[in-house]
Amino acid sequence: MNKIDLTDVTFLIPIRVDSQERIDNLKSIIGFIARSFKTNLVVLESDKNEKCQLSNDVTKIFKEDNDVIFHRTKYLNQMTEMASSPYLAIWDADVIGVPAQIEEGIELLRQGDADMVYPYDKYFYSVPESLRRIFIDSGCNIEYLFGQCKVMPLMHGYWSVGGGFLVNKKAYIDAGMENEHFYGWGPEDAERYVRWDTLGYRIRRINGPLFHLSHPRGKTSVFASRNIEFNNRMEYLKVCSMYPQELKDYINSNYWNFTNQQKH
Repeated sequence: MNKIDLTDVTFLIPIRVDSQERIDNLKSIIGFIARSFKTNLVVLESDKNEKCQLSNDVTKIFKEDNDVIFHRTKYLNQMTEMASSPYLAIWDADVIGVPAQIEEGIELLRQGDADMVYPYDKYFYSVPESLRRIFIDSGCNIEYLFGQCKVMPLMHGYWSVGGGFLVNKKAYIDAGMENEHFYGWGPEDAERYVRWDTLGYRIRRINGPLFHLSHPRGKTSVFASRNIEFNNRMEYLKVCSMYPQELKDYINSNYWNFTNQQKH
């Protein structure tokens, strides 16, 4: 199979390993991406100690972190600053995307017809454990997942903005990258969409599904505490309430994320 040329794209995948399923999913997804594309793959693992070893064709970064909360937004911003390609795929460690849809999305970015692209429509399917195991054992045959859509639940109902998205790197930086006020698991995907929409960026979607491979849901997949949940939800509502210029000022202020402050 001829690989799709995405040498101008870097896939950024942050992870906190909290189960063997996470490791299995990550390795399966990396293998799937590597077989489908000529591209750049960067994985950042953050933890007390390194738990996941990957092949040499992946750029693996380990950040020692004793915090029990995985500050994903912070690490994504650090990864963005390291990336040298003009386009980025911000990708979850458990997500399988359809190669043709990803290619179509990147082409929209290349042609200047979009600033951000979700390489799927509103359907983001959750692959349950029984089907996840069959999929991995099949060598990640995505046709198998297509055939199971009718029996798989949706991750976030009939409209999702999570899992993975493609961006023009310059636009991503100008829009504030990730909002580091989201500490741990929370509605950062929804906030990002609202922020980009408020600022007038061109957001496009590609027809077709996206798939999430199941895994045990530890502290990286739920609100870690009531206080963190409250703060994350309040940050989301704060951004939702802002007018465009107010939001621009907020992004450029000292109250935005640390990585963004370094840029300015």
